[in-house]
Amino acid sequence: MQGFRKLIIALTALLMIISVPLAAAQMTVRWEWLLDDPDVTAYRYQLDGEEPDGWTVVSGDTDSVEFTGLDADRAYTLYVQRSYDGEHWSASAASTAEMEEPAPAVEEPVAEEPIVRTYEYAGYTLTATISTGSTVLGYPSSVSDSDAAAFIALENGRYGYGDMGVVYSLEGDGTALFTYPETFAKETVAAEIDRLVEDLIAYITPAPAPEPAPEPAPEPAPAVEEPVADEPIVRTYEYGGYSLVATIDTGATLLEYPSFVTDDEVNGFFAVENSKYGLADLGVVYSFGEPGNVTLTYPEEYSKETVAAELDILVEDLIAYITAPVEVAEPQPAEEPAAAEEPVAEEPVAEAEAPAEEEAPAPAEESGSGFAFSLLFRGGVMSAFDESFRFNGDIFAEAGIGLGFDNIITMGEHFGLGLRSDIVVDFLPKDGWDHYSNDVLEYFNVMNYAEIVSADLKLMMDVASGPVDLYLGGGAGFAIGNPHTLFTDYLGMGTIGKGAMEFSMDWFASGTAGVRFYLGNVFSFGVEANYRYMVNAQRHLGSADVVLGFTF
Repeated sequence: MQGFRKLIIALTALLMIISVPLAAAQMTVRWEWLLDDPDVTAYRYQLDGEEPDGWTVVSGDTDSVEFTGLDADRAYTLYVQRSYDGEHWSASAASTAEMEEPAPAVEEPVAEEPIVRTYEYAGYTLTATISTGSTVLGYPSSVSDSDAAAFIALENGRYGYGDMGVVYSLEGDGTALFTYPETFAKETVAAEIDRLVEDLIAYITPAPAPEPAPEPAPEPAPAVEEPVADEPIVRTYEYGGYSLVATIDTGATLLEYPSFVTDDEVNGFFAVENSKYGLADLGVVYSFGEPGNVTLTYPEEYSKETVAAELDILVEDLIAYITAPVEVAEPQPAEEPAAAEEPVAEEPVAEAEAPAEEEAPAPAEESGSGFAFSLLFRGGVMSAFDESFRFNGDIFAEAGIGLGFDNIITMGEHFGLGLRSDIVVDFLPKDGWDHYSNDVLEYFNVMNYAEIVSADLKLMMDVASGPVDLYLGGGAGFAIGNPHTLFTDYLGMGTIGKGAMEFSMDWFASGTAGVRFYLGNVFSFGVEANYRYMVNAQRHLGSADVVLGFTF
């Protein structure tokens, strides 16, 4: 059945654009979302609610919806879901739009203050002015450009600054300009400049002359003391009553977090951080240990202080990541890259994070996610056989209606158990099929036929894969026929009633096997074989039918 297909759906983002007509108490709100999954076939949305009959369904290539004439004095929340098959839907992503009161006056932005570091060595001064995205180094003008370029090339080969996006240029007169991604915090850059100056001092300091070898001592040398172990840096972060502990060592950091946090949730967060800062390009690798532990490894050239500063930024991002998913975002600073299309100056943009994939229960665990009700119409021919399976020459016309309660119990993605009940009428001409060939209208006279009406209940097993549904079932039922000598062979339990109201009857065991192909979410078409064993008459009845199905 269609319900077996596993839906793993996660909306990535909702963008909301508000426009307000001048001198009016109404507003127009436009919500936009990302088309991040090509397999999505449909979206549906609802304003200020999640009522079952309140959804509006749109196609899978729709990425926005706009509402006009909304009250500018109140807030509106849009709920959006998506589906792979138009029948089963993801959890809702939500975004709230609310017109903010204009600020009384726009203050001029405060200029960002750079970090200025000054280093003194051997009577010379080096000055570093560190701003977001660039640093200016001033050094003695007596240092030639070739010497400065040689030292920077040495540092780049050691630490791979070029791979991090760091570019330098020599401006002349003892000035060098370094540019790098604006995502690098000034404090982190300052720590890197401290390390660069340490390397510079080692670079320009002449190697000391080798000391003469000491005279061999007559007495044995004292025992060598064990070197003092380099102590790691330990940082503890508290938020929402939970703790995260980072033990920072050379080349590796151990993060300890609450053990109920799943690996998938941690993977999702690190994927966001990697796309933001390019951690993998910096040589940062993470691996899971015991529940609640993850180890970060990186080149040993990274100082522990630098890693600690980066962890502070990571924890800030983590707090933003786990904050409630539906919130109106503050306008982004001018220097931050735009998350979507450039907004019009009069249209503030609000962004709501989609429900995190790891917070939604897995579709396999959703109760009743595979259940469906099917209305089946079938028609075909039935033949009769004796207890030795010998054909006796009788061929019935057959028509029936079935009620299917599919996948009451589901096991895995494709397998389910359900119930089905069929009511079938079988027609057999009293005088044979060729008796009315001279008058075709006699074939439509019900008085010329003997009928058997049967009803049964079967336990069904369904195996679904894509649009194909294979099914097999078995059960039992009861049959009754109008009075005619034909039924003495098929209904052997006896008769009830008297005279013209006398009916033959029998119990039977039944079986069904078939295949249906879904043409959309509701309609299906297929073929099936049906079998009945009449218990008292000891007769076998087999039929081949065409089936039309409607699934809800």
